[in-house]
Amino acid sequence: MSDFIDNSNLLNQNIKKSITKFRKQNGLHMRDVARALNMNENTYRMWEDVNRSCPKIYDLYRLARLYGVSVDAFLNGEDDASAYAVNSSYNGKESEVNFFSTLDRKEKLMIMSMRTLSSDDRQKLNDCLNDIIDK
Repeated sequence: MSDFIDNSNLLNQNIKKSITKFRKQNGLHMRDVARALNMNENTYRMWEDVNRSCPKIYDLYRLARLYGVSVDAFLNGEDDASAYAVNSSYNGKESEVNFFSTLDRKEKLMIMSMRTLSSDDRQKLNDCLNDIIDK
């Protein structure tokens, strides 16, 4: 039983470390991620606090969608987040710099928020943006 508790604590530490790492790598504040997930900032803060509870698996899935990575990226605490990227080449060429890394904070937040939308809502937003761009 002691091994299970130790492994569980290690997993929780890895998750919290990874959540913090992804946020900081993207130049975001805790409130930014909380807003993108449409949740209370204090709840998000607990996820990064080593003495508090971890997010549920569904919340890890939501975080993974925000950052464009697999859930595995949060589980093992590895430093190389790019190894878990679902699609590391936003602009279609592996050799080019990841498009997301060149965006400013507000642009990242818009994309992160868009990733949380349903496919229907994403299409509506896309249609709206296309109308604005065409004008």
